[in-house]
Amino acid sequence: KQNRQPYIGTVVVASPAKSYIKLVIYPNPYNGKFSVSYTLSSGSQVKLAIYNTMGNEIAVLSEGKFQPDGHYNIDVEPANMPAGVYFCKLFAGDEVYVTKIVLTR
Repeated sequence: KQNRQPYIGTVVVASPAKSYIKLVIYPNPYNGKFSVSYTLSSGSQVKLAIYNTMGNEIAVLSEGKFQPDGHYNIDVEPANMPAGVYFCKLFAGDEVYVTKIVLTR
């Protein structure tokens, strides 16, 4: 009889690929109306908001909705926003994506 030892080794568990999000503002800079486009590689709870340079939330474009993977487009026509720099933040699951927006008048 052969004396067999139990197998001792390393088990590698591959983690799922990190989701990606593509966030685009067009046109940028803008004067009036602009579009926010984003692509989700996997479904998640989504919040999309605009912030000023002080970090204050000034507009919520989408709040807390579950969105399946896919491409989304939101047309925005902000009222009462002075010319300046703003930030569009997309919260998707545990991740946050930010892009700068420039408003000219």
